[in-house]
Amino acid sequence: MDNLDIFSVREINNHIKNILENNIPNLYVEGEITNFVRHSSGHIYFSVKDDFSTLRCVFFKQNNYSLDFFPKNGDKVILFGNISLYVKAGSYQFNVKNIFNSGTGILQIKFEQLKAKLQAEGIFAESHKKHLPVFPKRIGLITSPTGAAIQDIKNVIFRRFPIELVLYPVSVQGDRAAVSLVEAVKYFSENPSVDMIIISRGGGSQEDLFCFNDENLVRAIYDCPIPVISGVGHEIDFTLTDFVADLRAPTPSAAAELAVPDRYQLLDALQTLRTEINIRLQRNIHLQTNRINLLTQNLNKHGIQSLITQKRLQLLEFENTFAHVSKVTDFFKVKLNSIAESLHHSFNSRSKTTLLSYKNNLSHVDSKITTCLTSKFAEYKHSYQLLDSKIESHSPYGILKLGFAYISKEDKLVSSIGDLSKHDRIKIKFYDGSVDAEIK
Repeated sequence: MDNLDIFSVREINNHIKNILENNIPNLYVEGEITNFVRHSSGHIYFSVKDDFSTLRCVFFKQNNYSLDFFPKNGDKVILFGNISLYVKAGSYQFNVKNIFNSGTGILQIKFEQLKAKLQAEGIFAESHKKHLPVFPKRIGLITSPTGAAIQDIKNVIFRRFPIELVLYPVSVQGDRAAVSLVEAVKYFSENPSVDMIIISRGGGSQEDLFCFNDENLVRAIYDCPIPVISGVGHEIDFTLTDFVADLRAPTPSAAAELAVPDRYQLLDALQTLRTEINIRLQRNIHLQTNRINLLTQNLNKHGIQSLITQKRLQLLEFENTFAHVSKVTDFFKVKLNSIAESLHHSFNSRSKTTLLSYKNNLSHVDSKITTCLTSKFAEYKHSYQLLDSKIESHSPYGILKLGFAYISKEDKLVSSIGDLSKHDRIKIKFYDGSVDAEIK
């Protein structure tokens, strides 16, 4: 007896519990609910049975709080969970992690299994999502040509932002639906003539929408180089195309709204921008006008404007004098022509000596006139150059070029040291630029 290993009941039950939990993986069980009890703690206790056996089950609160439905006695269900043992009572039970209606449960289980597999591969990763173009020119539609979805999409797009739609007609329900959808996605992938794709259909049962959970379709969308919007079913419906698509829309109409901008909002934004630009232009014009007025006041204050006006009058006077000289020249030319004509008519009646005398006199007169005009023109040209030099030296630019500068504060001319205080920011303007400074 001393060499016997004796175990407590608790040790035996814990040992069996470890064997069950470590050697039997999570599994699905189908049966009919009986003895259903929902405890005040939130835990649910029941059994499932078939024609031969009964299995006790527990559905803990942390797993059942998000149930879409609550089962009842007589419901045929599919359970997902693991086998365990309740150590205190020494009885084994099934720990439920999820529960499905037996009719649609198979589809849901397939959905969850494939979703978990693809998610583990990174198919649904956000890093793979492509950005949608803001202003698409052509959109490819993958949907039924006779369904309500295509009409909803066309109505929304033509109202918001009319562009070209390219329809690839497909079956969205039935045995051929998944194959048809895959062919459509591959067609646009191999013929990238559109800026984005909308894959869509209206609402339906889980069986109706299950073709959008096809693995080949999910992988075709993942490999597609064109951005894809998924708008399948209603807002509460989710398919695997929603997870792999670059953008999920709750309905076909919502997919169309997400695909294109609203032209009326764009027009409003453009009008707002145009108004803002006009305001800024008017503000800038007003600022420049004030600066011009300030410079004009500065010119008047220093008498430069009046000096320029005086020099302009002198220039006008010089131009008038020059015009008068031109008239005198024209007069002498006419006179010379007249004398030449007289000589021509009287040539036969006068001797060669007289003719030579006239020619000499004419040459002498012509020489004196030319000398006089040349001298006068040189005199007036020199006066004009002096006048132009004085105007240049008395202009604002000329004054600055001599080494002077003027100071402004906040675009206003500073004419007295009393206008400045410590730490004032000022601008010093030279003939070839300006610098900013601070009064120390």
